[in-house]
Amino acid sequence: MTIETDQLVLRPWEDGDAAELFALARDPEIGPAAGWAPHTSERESLEVIRHVLRVPECYAVIDRRTGELLGAAALKGPGTSRLAASRHEFELGYWIGRPFWGYGYATEAAEALVRRAITELGATLIWGACEAGNVRSQAVLEACGLKPMGTEHDVIEPRLDDKARDLQVFLREIRRTLFIDADACPVTREALECARRAGWPVVIAGNTTQNLERHIGRGDPRSAKDARDGFWVDVLDVSVGADSADFAIVERLSAGDVVVTQDIGLASMVLGRDAAAISVRGHVFRPETIDMELLVRHEEKKERRAGGRTRGPAAFTAEDRRRFSRNLARLLSGGE
Repeated sequence: MTIETDQLVLRPWEDGDAAELFALARDPEIGPAAGWAPHTSERESLEVIRHVLRVPECYAVIDRRTGELLGAAALKGPGTSRLAASRHEFELGYWIGRPFWGYGYATEAAEALVRRAITELGATLIWGACEAGNVRSQAVLEACGLKPMGTEHDVIEPRLDDKARDLQVFLREIRRTLFIDADACPVTREALECARRAGWPVVIAGNTTQNLERHIGRGDPRSAKDARDGFWVDVLDVSVGADSADFAIVERLSAGDVVVTQDIGLASMVLGRDAAAISVRGHVFRPETIDMELLVRHEEKKERRAGGRTRGPAAFTAEDRRRFSRNLARLLSGGE
């Protein structure tokens, strides 16, 4: 997995990074603040790459322009974090070599991983910890939306043991919602079934002419207060008119939400909010392909306005319905 940002590339560690890693990690200002001892040799750095850093969601932070190694960033799960307690909890870790301080690299790398945790890994909690006097690291965590919770000893003592340290702990809780753009949506019932199994609240958005209430089961809770296993369903009545449901959804979106829609334009806006979008046929919209899909739609509209014909959508099938349920269930469970 490789992640690219404006200034950075986050990629898996390679043996060839050992020399650059040692040059940065030998600095006594780096390791102790991150909880590890300064490296004493290039050989030690190579062993750390092979046996510590070469794990899922641990990345070398590379300058996109020069190719230089700048530092490291990771999302640590239950096996490697004292704070994360389930597979949907992650502890955010990062460090940047001293020659590269002051350029915003740590914040940019951390924000990229928080975005991945929320939109692709199904994170429900993101933790972070740093020494009380480390104002730079605190600023990074707060820039990523994490809020101070107290010391590590205060936060995890009930869960672990007296080895907890008095590090400052930060937390971001992610609350997700499934939005259904109900305008001519043939899979509302399937979407509700997936949300019920996954424990996600649902908002059905449409105009009042559609009798949206018919999709809600007799026993389905209608508010967060009465939610069962996290699931409840509400109807958002919007005005009759083009795009009214789209704008109502976008106004309420948070990072990590999922939207069911047939509208590529709405899907594009959803992706811009770090949320996910899936079509009624089960196509998961992706940032890397959405521009091409918008272009195709634009060209087809131009052709029709000029009096030409474009091929309409194929008939909706039972296989489309199954594909939708399968891919939506994967999205709601944090699968990619």
